[in-house]
Amino acid sequence: FAGVECAVNINECEEGPCKNGAVCEDGIADYICHCAPSQDGIIWGGKNCSVKLTGCQTHDCQNEALCIPTYQAESHGHLCQCQPGFYDATCSTPTTFSFASRGYLLIELPMNNQSRRDVAGDQLASVSLRFRTTLPSAILFYRGHEAEYLFLELFDGILHAGLKREDVGYTLLLEGLRVDDGQWHKVEVVLHSTVQLKLWHDSCDAGVCLQSSPVPHGTALIPHAFLNMYVGGAEDPMANNTRSQQGFVGCLEDFQVDAEAVLPVDLPVGESSPVKRGCDRTEWCLSQPCFHGGLCVDLWATFRCDCPRPYGGPACSYERPAATFGLENSTSFASFTLSDSLGPNFNISFFIRSRKPDGLLLQVSNETDPCLTIYLKNGKLKIEMVSTDTVTFPENLVDGRRHLVALSFQGGIVGAHQSDTYLELGQLIARPLLAGYEVYIGGHPNPDSTDMWGGYFKGCLQDIQLNSHQIQFFQVENYSLPQELNRTQNGNLVNGCISDNTCKSEPCQNGGRCIVTWNDFHCSCPANFTGKFCEERVWCESDPCPEATTCIDVLAGYVCLANATFNSYAAIEFTTNTSVTRTLSSLQVDFRTRDEDAVLLRAVEEVDSLQIAIKNSSLFVDIRSGNSIEGVSFLSQKSVTDGAWHTISVSMEEPSALSSRWLARLDGSVNMTLQGNAGNLDFLKNDALIVLAENFTGCLGQVKIGGIYLPFTAQLSYPQPEQFQQSSRRAVQLGCTGADVCASSPCLNAGTCEDLFNSFSCACGAGWGGLLCELNIDDCQSSPCVHGDCVDAVADFQCECFRGFIGKKCDINVDDCVRHQCLNGATCIDGVYGYSCKCPPQYSGPRCE
Repeated sequence: FAGVECAVNINECEEGPCKNGAVCEDGIADYICHCAPSQDGIIWGGKNCSVKLTGCQTHDCQNEALCIPTYQAESHGHLCQCQPGFYDATCSTPTTFSFASRGYLLIELPMNNQSRRDVAGDQLASVSLRFRTTLPSAILFYRGHEAEYLFLELFDGILHAGLKREDVGYTLLLEGLRVDDGQWHKVEVVLHSTVQLKLWHDSCDAGVCLQSSPVPHGTALIPHAFLNMYVGGAEDPMANNTRSQQGFVGCLEDFQVDAEAVLPVDLPVGESSPVKRGCDRTEWCLSQPCFHGGLCVDLWATFRCDCPRPYGGPACSYERPAATFGLENSTSFASFTLSDSLGPNFNISFFIRSRKPDGLLLQVSNETDPCLTIYLKNGKLKIEMVSTDTVTFPENLVDGRRHLVALSFQGGIVGAHQSDTYLELGQLIARPLLAGYEVYIGGHPNPDSTDMWGGYFKGCLQDIQLNSHQIQFFQVENYSLPQELNRTQNGNLVNGCISDNTCKSEPCQNGGRCIVTWNDFHCSCPANFTGKFCEERVWCESDPCPEATTCIDVLAGYVCLANATFNSYAAIEFTTNTSVTRTLSSLQVDFRTRDEDAVLLRAVEEVDSLQIAIKNSSLFVDIRSGNSIEGVSFLSQKSVTDGAWHTISVSMEEPSALSSRWLARLDGSVNMTLQGNAGNLDFLKNDALIVLAENFTGCLGQVKIGGIYLPFTAQLSYPQPEQFQQSSRRAVQLGCTGADVCASSPCLNAGTCEDLFNSFSCACGAGWGGLLCELNIDDCQSSPCVHGDCVDAVADFQCECFRGFIGKKCDINVDDCVRHQCLNGATCIDGVYGYSCKCPPQYSGPRCE
């Protein structure tokens, strides 16, 4: 200290005593040097960080331990910082041991542990360890006896610590952190003024998760009961104080009790001991030992397969056999007597595969009446206890696929379990199912008793379970299942899920090949036939249409379609044949034209009429039919005479009505409801003359009335009964061809000519405009040159820059300071085509000379 009153603390760091990058911390008449980390392998130490520490140049640290050099009393030395699993001054003693089976070790701690209170401060008791396991529930340690204890366990994969002292209990849980993942985890339980549970885990702040609870101040000494230390479990009745109540299977290491290490070399090993030195770990589930989608559960010392039904066995390789009922339409059933009562609450589950919509599945009866009946009706599963009450399983079960049905009966409430969800089906009057009752499956010995439930079941049943009892239809060799219920009587059951020979009747026609698909068949048809039985001919497969037309398959036949070109004098006429039976309630026409007035389609039959026309370049639709006086009409807002293709579709809103509104759709737009009402177009069946392309120049594409095509091809004989046939005999020009308006290459300057049917447009290249691309666009119009004059080019421009500017747009000021001649440290200031010099003090002149 210094100063008049000795109040000024002298800064001993002021003279920089710390060397080699060390940080100095001032003290009272002293200082501390915090040496810099190792640089280039050199570690500095000593009072001033001026001594090269050499204690680790030769050291005895083993097992990848970290050597930390020391320097005390001018003597070099080192400390070994052990890796997990090793202990002592040189880290040569292993600390890892394992429990291969459930058990425990009892360690009686010496009384002299109490003398270590001075070392541990106010710490009363502590246990720290590292562990790894895959078991969700197990005791890690238990200190004490039945009435006074401290323990740590795993319960459902999370850590749980319990303390009971002076008749007061404390519980600590590290919720949300599962540690049964087979990885190493470090944990510590400390008891002093609080009881603390610590887990070293990356998900927590600073890597340590902490739960604690205050403990009222008691004796400063370890309770005498805590000298009993159980490792890896506990004996009864102590284990009953825990939730898991079972021993640990897995590995432990770095186990310390009150700062004293528990070492494997001091533990009993051998056949009678559950402890083994080291940690042998087999990743059981890596080899995927469970078949058929079974879930492998790692039990550390072994594994378990949780099998999906209907599979079982240690590796889920055994499939519980299915039974086929009604093979080839035989009569099948099974029956047995209940050996035990099912009680008021019970479960019934089974797999079912069927295509027959009705039939008896299962019935439990006393001597006089059925008490529970499960049956199929119209493809749905019905559950009945008395004839007045029935509940229905919602899923369709007769689609030929295998379905799991899991039903629960709880106090009369019937529920179904589907894909981890529970669905309540309804409530029935609960009736007890007692021992001695008869169970019938698939039917009754007496056919009359089966008919009222839809007859005998046809299909497959598998893995039928009544509570934990399994119904076994057949004797199983080399495999036994607990609590099997063997059948007492059966008829015509077949082992396995077998299909009828559905191809025996040779159902496929026209050379089709029959393939059995469980209780059904599929016909692989020749290329020119289709349908369930290959009964429908695919006409277009044989390519029956003339060149330049497209074949379209229609019901019972085909049509050959092509666009057609019409001139104003060349109309075409159609009538129906006598076999059109469908209701004609829709109409479609594809067209392109530049005519401002023309008739696309027209038909009149007494008071009924139909017209689609172009009026003043707009599309006009008018329908007057049925008993409607007003009819319907439509006039488009937009022009349709631009030479592009357009499609008009109109249809009845209610096709079965005598008269209804009509909907119109132009070029894929949203349906528009037309004003008025009209009937259908069935008047066209009465040999009404349908006229197309009257005073029309342009093209027609697809024309359909009621879904029936009006083809433009020459007189062809089609096989289908429903047709519109040409009544006029003149030839129609197929294809859509207007004048060859692009033949003269009207577009200039590499413009592209686009045919718009008797008209054209030019798509101009960059820099050109005008109808024929004859105009060079003035690229200088936007004044792109910032400091210069613009000269137009083709799709481009050039700028003649003013002095001092450069760049495509003359927008970059030339840096005239690049070669400046300012003297005496002056600053150059750029200008436009020049620069100036900003002189330092004491200098002047243009160049500060």
